[in-house]
Amino acid sequence: MGKPMVLNYGSFTGVIFNGEPDYSFINKLRAEGAVCKKENLSFIWYSQSVSRKNIINEQLINIKNGSLFPFQVEHVKKLLSLNRALLAIDTGLGKTIEMCAVLNYVYENEQQTLPSLVVAPKSILENWANELEKHTNLTYGIYGDELLKKKSPTNSRLVSFNEATVRIMPYSRLRLLNGSLPIFATAIFDEANTIKNPAAKVTKKAYEVRAYRKYLLTATPIKNTPIEIYSLARSLDCSQYLFGNYQQFIEKFAVRKEVPFAPVPIIVGYKNLEGLKELISPFSIFEKKTNPIIAEQIGKVFSYEIKILNIEQTDLQQKINERIIQNLNSLKSNVKFEEVWEKGELIPEELSEYRERILAYYTLARMASCSPLLLLHSSSEYISEIAGTEELLKDNKSNKIEEIIRILNDEIPENEKVVIFTSFSKFAGQIYDELIKSGFKTLLATGENNYVEHINKFQNDNEYQVLVMTNVGKYGLNLQNASYLIFADVPFTYSEIEQIIGRIVRIGQKSVPVIYFLVSGIIEHKIYEYAMKKKEWNENLAKEVNK
Repeated sequence: MGKPMVLNYGSFTGVIFNGEPDYSFINKLRAEGAVCKKENLSFIWYSQSVSRKNIINEQLINIKNGSLFPFQVEHVKKLLSLNRALLAIDTGLGKTIEMCAVLNYVYENEQQTLPSLVVAPKSILENWANELEKHTNLTYGIYGDELLKKKSPTNSRLVSFNEATVRIMPYSRLRLLNGSLPIFATAIFDEANTIKNPAAKVTKKAYEVRAYRKYLLTATPIKNTPIEIYSLARSLDCSQYLFGNYQQFIEKFAVRKEVPFAPVPIIVGYKNLEGLKELISPFSIFEKKTNPIIAEQIGKVFSYEIKILNIEQTDLQQKINERIIQNLNSLKSNVKFEEVWEKGELIPEELSEYRERILAYYTLARMASCSPLLLLHSSSEYISEIAGTEELLKDNKSNKIEEIIRILNDEIPENEKVVIFTSFSKFAGQIYDELIKSGFKTLLATGENNYVEHINKFQNDNEYQVLVMTNVGKYGLNLQNASYLIFADVPFTYSEIEQIIGRIVRIGQKSVPVIYFLVSGIIEHKIYEYAMKKKEWNENLAKEVNK
């Protein structure tokens, strides 16, 4: 074992070993409550502790131009008492405002001079800028300074990125950064499910961020597997402190199964939720909108009505579904997908080697269920197996668009705003064109237009009744002026569904929203059922933590 050499870097301590790390020394740090982060075989960063010893003065917790609900004050108190924390509360409960209160406290009461970092999806960077402008006295800047070039009087404290107290950056830029980042006072990762994959480049970059405080914000900490919790803990520099190494985490909390083609057993589920709860509870805040205490404080119950509409398929859509099922069944002679779906699965364990191909088939089925014309724009290598150009041009009717127009005419009052979501930008364009022809005042928000301007116009201008949007609108936006939401197709994951619903079901919503799911064909029905199964995973973990 090499003898450790300790170097101090501000609030951080670097530990360098000559040769193999001295794990007895590392275990000593862990026993003292240090947060250990292994950079490589011979170098460890650690900060003093997950918990802070200073007393938080509740009277000094505040935001500009508003006030916090009591439950939000309690969240902020816990966040301030921790160097590292996971804020896993439902969309619409005010994660951004709570972080504004944290930043206010850090800079007003802890005499902090270092800058802070906010990393978020590109679509909500300006939302962060607006919230910081409204609720703090801090300067802020967005990476690339594009907003600075069109600075308006409403952005009075907007400065260049490198001069700002709060520096806002998209995950896409974090992923591409070379070299080390400076040490930050506070690092906030919004929509932290973006860094759930430990092998992804953006996740590895998140591991490298150094800060006195680190906070991860997500409404859905688990999207698919337990590894995501490990990855989030590692981004907080807590994984070794909480779980030991990756293999130890797998042994304790993952259910694995041996399959013939895989060199090691694959992960198929969770175990020991109680033990996982005990480890993550001290640094986690889980909160559901259904909590009666929250309902009492805000004066309403968060609820919404779901309507699942089974949309009849055209002859061509039925043929495409049948061809896709035939292709799925031909992947392996002893695997029939009708039986797989009955078990509540989408990709059977014994076909994991075909995962990308199966997902491609599912995507083609979803596209066809919206409009067969979408397949003409697909670059999938499997499109020729599914449909020919001639038949797609001949039968291009979309029953879903007809159903959307019927809903708008027959079920929704003219003075009520409606959000229509689709995963496919081409289908969004088709819906938009047909609604304009039918006389509906409609706006379109996709990655191919100025979606931020269109979303703001929809929220603030009563002339427009309908907003058709794609994934650009699923994070961090406030669309509580809308009382109706129509899913024109079903997203693959529960977390996507939860994010989109959270745009309208949030604080400030004055009515009980109605959520429509337009579901067409057996494959789309099974995708919906699978998403609801993932919802149970998240809810079960939240229940365990909140016991």
